Amino acid sequence: MSVDDILRGLGVSPAVLYQHFDSKEALYEAVLNEISAKRESYVDAILTGDDAFGTVLSHIMRIHADSVATDPDYLRKEMQVVLERAAAAK
Repeated sequence: MSVDDILRGLGVSPAVLYQHFDSKEALYEAVLNEISAKRESYVDAILTGDDAFGTVLSHIMRIHADSVATDPDYLRKEMQVVLERAAAAK
């Protein structure tokens, strides 16, 4: 995805984007940090929840479903990261 694609999707000018991020890499890092924060919630669900596998899985799925419900692009962002890592591993 290019910066132009991001700008079109957000409906903002390059100046607005660069007020918040110094570069495309800085924007990408911010997205990765957001995804990492959500994954930390998964870890919390595992460490603080009931030891039963079904209960832990239920907590993780609830966190994931809430993430997608509040940010519909979350799943797309997470999948993009997975695909990029797979390509880099080749």
